[in-house]
Amino acid sequence: DLERVISEFKILTSLRKSYDQIRFIDVDGQELIRVNYRAGLTYVTKQEDLQNKSDRYYFQETIALPEGQIFVSPLDLNMEDGKIEEPFKPVIRVGTPVYRDGEVQGIFIVNYLAEEVFEILDNKYGLVGERIYLINKEGYWLKGPTEDDEWGFMFKDPSRTIFSWDIKIDKSIFNNDRYQGLFDSGLISIVSVSPFDYSGRTKKKINAFSDESFSGMKKDYIEEWRIVSY
Repeated sequence: DLERVISEFKILTSLRKSYDQIRFIDVDGQELIRVNYRAGLTYVTKQEDLQNKSDRYYFQETIALPEGQIFVSPLDLNMEDGKIEEPFKPVIRVGTPVYRDGEVQGIFIVNYLAEEVFEILDNKYGLVGERIYLINKEGYWLKGPTEDDEWGFMFKDPSRTIFSWDIKIDKSIFNNDRYQGLFDSGLISIVSVSPFDYSGRTKKKINAFSDESFSGMKKDYIEEWRIVSY
């Protein structure tokens, strides 16, 4: 029943205000249902505005999963109609394949607004006076010294990584799960975390899914981040 599914999507989106989109995408990558949350309101995307996502990595990886498993995407920027949405909207996508009688029918996928991750970094993780940055496993800034440093991997710009920073961090240092060293500019600390980790210092959840909607489910892909503070 399409109307019942849409109604349930709208209720879930309005309750979980950190969900930007909830979608059902068929086996050909075509969005069949899409409910968005924006400015305190939920709305259903019109049929003519639904998009085909067959070329997107999160569809390809989720549709290939066995029944009951989930995919957690890297933290990146939302794209609409093949272009990066502006202003930038950082998201993490969580998807699972939908099966009926042993046959995959499509995927259910949620776009989680990642603003909470950055708020935790700003407000809860660091000590007074510290600068806190977030970097993906390839060394690209997710939250960097300036906005111009961020999201280099979305633009295929390898100059926007920690390895091009004024403070010289080489890959042998970066690849450690934990590192602390004294540089001319001060004490640098690096710690490895994931969306489901706790901060070792504050015991505050970095957990992007703090409502525990996905508690107990298998995380088949968990991105590694590095938190850098100095």
